[in-house]
Amino acid sequence: MKKNNWFNRFFYSDVLEEQEEKYRTLKKMLAEYPSIYDVIVNAKDLMTLLNVHKTAWNIGFRNKNLAPCEWGMFRTQNIETMKPEEVYIGGIWGLNTHNIPEWEKYSDEIMGPNGFGISRDRKIYDLIVEHYKAVLRSNINGIRSNALEYIDEYESLNNTDDEYSIL
Repeated sequence: MKKNNWFNRFFYSDVLEEQEEKYRTLKKMLAEYPSIYDVIVNAKDLMTLLNVHKTAWNIGFRNKNLAPCEWGMFRTQNIETMKPEEVYIGGIWGLNTHNIPEWEKYSDEIMGPNGFGISRDRKIYDLIVEHYKAVLRSNINGIRSNALEYIDEYESLNNTDDEYSIL
């Protein structure tokens, strides 16, 4: 990252503009983090998680784990227009992978006897909701951490009154 000083403004103005634009974008994105995170934590169903996933994506919370993938969880061309039929969850605790409409059919099914230490009375649907929550939470927190690092570096480089510095 380049420091915003007279030398870099003269020779690297385009780089400084890109850095500043990224800084502003990340600040706006992080301002939305508390509300996005709150919805994820308090979600009780898969459709709420699908909608907050799309909202977070539109705000800028993007990485390859939350992106479309032909064979992954989000089998869509575009997250913004993703449908419940394109979100595949499962492959955990002995459960098969299904899309959201299929899991909705089993919203009252219980886990039953299992070798995973999960209560036999636990609803399968709740396990799947927790799985989607975990994917969203961990990735959004990772994106947030990277954004905070960038913002800290940007601010530490550019919060100086030393206009004569060339480094």
